[in-house]
Amino acid sequence: MQFPTTRWDELAQASLHGDATARQALDEFCRRYWEPVNAFIRWKGYGEAEAADLTQEFFLNFVETRSWRRADRLRGRFRTFLLGALSRRLANARLHQTRLKRGGDSPPVSLEETGADADAGMTLPTVPPADAAHFDREWAIRVLAVALDAIREEYAAKGKERIFATLRVFLTATRTPPTYEQVAAELRLGLGAVKTEIHRLRQALGAALRAEISRTVSAPHEIEAEVRHLRDVLTSHGGDIDAPRET
Repeated sequence: MQFPTTRWDELAQASLHGDATARQALDEFCRRYWEPVNAFIRWKGYGEAEAADLTQEFFLNFVETRSWRRADRLRGRFRTFLLGALSRRLANARLHQTRLKRGGDSPPVSLEETGADADAGMTLPTVPPADAAHFDREWAIRVLAVALDAIREEYAAKGKERIFATLRVFLTATRTPPTYEQVAAELRLGLGAVKTEIHRLRQALGAALRAEISRTVSAPHEIEAEVRHLRDVLTSHGGDIDAPRET
């Protein structure tokens, strides 16, 4: 089968064309990663308003300076490169704040000025494990939410909203689901039908996760590793967030 269009492809096309399609690709990119980036910035100690400004500034710089051109798309996942670029941007922001506190009047350091890694022969900064783990957690939560929304819409289009709402608990490993008998009584279905619906729902979640993840990697062979990583990330945080069951 044809490998789906990735974030790399979308951004590359957007850098070549300034039409509505390119604008849509950029808007989609920012929308998909806004929450993980903003959550990470807030986790680094910034207030809500300041984090929103920094998030907006980061995406504007990332898009306008075409920072993704510095990455080797065949080595590493897109989120890894994005976190490196974000870490550099936050380091620049802190440097500017420090200069201001010391009475300096130098202008803000932009991503374009200090982040031209390809041209300068530099690499993105090494990200501390704790930072990478937290960003991965936010990324995983976002991917799972997108996948669940896609399934919810799919079931709603078929008039099966109640089935999805009732069986959703069987998709995660962090909650104790009701018995099949209880579900069968609630949905007025036989036990065999309930088991079939749960199996289909889990398959749908697996497909939705792979569809979303496929757009953030460089090659098809990376998809399954990313799915496993997503499950590991969510499971490692215990019961505070949902973790998808094996499908």
